[in-house]
Amino acid sequence: MTTVTAQLTRPEAAYAHLASFQRGDQVDVGGRAFFQPGRVIYPQQPARSMEEAYLMVEGCGIQTHVTVKSLLSGEFTITSRTDAAAGEVRYFDPVGYAMQNPEG
Repeated sequence: MTTVTAQLTRPEAAYAHLASFQRGDQVDVGGRAFFQPGRVIYPQQPARSMEEAYLMVEGCGIQTHVTVKSLLSGEFTITSRTDAAAGEVRYFDPVGYAMQNPEG
């Protein structure tokens, strides 16, 4: 019997990453000129398209709307505090994703 390993597309991987965060999770949201430690106040919410799915993070007195599209464009990254402390940030923009996933 042949086993086939399914490979997620970049949008599917970003969607799954966003879905991995639950309400109350402590996270770091980063951007090109932005950093916000906070907690997830609304876990991933459905939308009309996969790229519009989002979650909401609150910290430093502001709320940030993180969408799959913002991960794909490189506008934001979102990382659990545990992964951030270990230096493990997931990138979904084309260049960052290609560097972290050279085989696909």
